[in-house]
Amino acid sequence: MPDAMGDHLYLAVYCGVLCPEVKEWRIKANVKFVLHNLNDEQNSVEYDYGDVWFDNNNREMPVIYQHTNISLDSLLDENFGYVKDNKMRMGTDIRVLEVEGFHQPTVVNYRVPPADPFYKQLCKFSDAEIYINKTVMNTHWILRPYNRPIRDFLDLDIPRPSTGTLEEFLDCAYGYPIQMVTRAGIRDILRSAKFFKMRSVAQRAALTIIHDLKFQKDLKQVINLGIEFSMRRVVHAWLNRMESISKKDLEDLNIEKVSGEVMKAIVKRIFEL
Repeated sequence: MPDAMGDHLYLAVYCGVLCPEVKEWRIKANVKFVLHNLNDEQNSVEYDYGDVWFDNNNREMPVIYQHTNISLDSLLDENFGYVKDNKMRMGTDIRVLEVEGFHQPTVVNYRVPPADPFYKQLCKFSDAEIYINKTVMNTHWILRPYNRPIRDFLDLDIPRPSTGTLEEFLDCAYGYPIQMVTRAGIRDILRSAKFFKMRSVAQRAALTIIHDLKFQKDLKQVINLGIEFSMRRVVHAWLNRMESISKKDLEDLNIEKVSGEVMKAIVKRIFEL
């Protein structure tokens, strides 16, 4: 970015709270990030701020600015190492330690295995490893038809790097409130719930979607989520709120994915109205 000293790279860490009802808040977090040198990892640049307080009364904004001594010319020179094949690699480690002004569930560090290896379930990525407690998985995932917990999970080998969406899904599995506006969207949470067979997480997500039905924005997309992931309660809630049903209301729905039960409910509601 241009500044008085010329074109240099600068980095920023913003902090915010999603809940609009929160008026004043403070967050204490341990903040560190690394700009990786793709030619020589030993020459990577690390910025470690330690424990930092963010709040919404800061006149500037709840943000950390970090100016670097890396010029634009150096950045774009592949021999310099911070950009290669039009790609940069930034590592971040931001850990929430304390919050004031709103409720925050216990923060789980998924990079650290449970103390007792018996409870360890490992998800292996191409660039990292994430752990989840087997007891938590069994809370959501019961082996059918025997109706008993699964004792021995195999390690889950996921071929692509983690974008953070899996950690967000695990937050939901641990009880964090599910919101429509998430890091990558509620669809990713539902995909993960389907992959891990955690039906109860999907059911909690359905409650969020039903609550969101009163907002007309992107309504068709929301209903299609209910159809795609077999959330009958979402479709039933939508049908029950309809005072009339026209051809336009049914256009663009994923009809090929509609289950027989949902199709029956749609036809029955049309006859009722």
